Amino acid sequence: MSTAASSSAGAARPTHWLGLAAGHTSNAAADRLLHRLATELPLPAEALGQSHRVGDGRLGLSLGLPDADTAGAVARRLAKAAPEAALAAPGAAPRGPAAWAADAATALAAAPDGGRVVLFPGQADLPALLTVAELLSRTAIEAVRVLGGATAAPDALVETHDHLRPERRDDTLLLRLTPARTGFIPFEIPDPHPCCGGEH
Repeated sequence: MSTAASSSAGAARPTHWLGLAAGHTSNAAADRLLHRLATELPLPAEALGQSHRVGDGRLGLSLGLPDADTAGAVARRLAKAAPEAALAAPGAAPRGPAAWAADAATALAAAPDGGRVVLFPGQADLPALLTVAELLSRTAIEAVRVLGGATAAPDALVETHDHLRPERRDDTLLLRLTPARTGFIPFEIPDPHPCCGGEH
């Protein structure tokens, strides 16, 4: 196992959360919604976007935002940007499709404790290949863990595949890696079939 603290981007610690759900059953489809929202709303650079298992194979989403004003502004824009999604916000009645309201509420409840992180500070414009030290200094990822017990030295290379999905636990963003020919690659690889018919 190898872990290290980030030195510049720092941990992403939102104070306000929103829950979303639109009946997604694949990571790829849920990820696309979060990335679309990051562009269309837009979301602040310090936002976190997470996915959560909410039951029966469905995924819920959460957005972590830095303050109440930002969270309120994002919530108001979501109805137009993502009418297909139910929205859950603290102290407010669910909005959007009733079919997904319970899933949005479940995602909201799970959000503060962590999740699979899709959006995080520093992820944009990363090179395809960088060292562990560069990854930790340029993004909000704070630690890496290598499956199988290998050690990832600071100068070890990581091939990102433009698909970094750390997990967040106790406000720490941890990226799981697996050994590869170039050094290491993320344990989670991109969906090889991102555009299947009927995917949600």
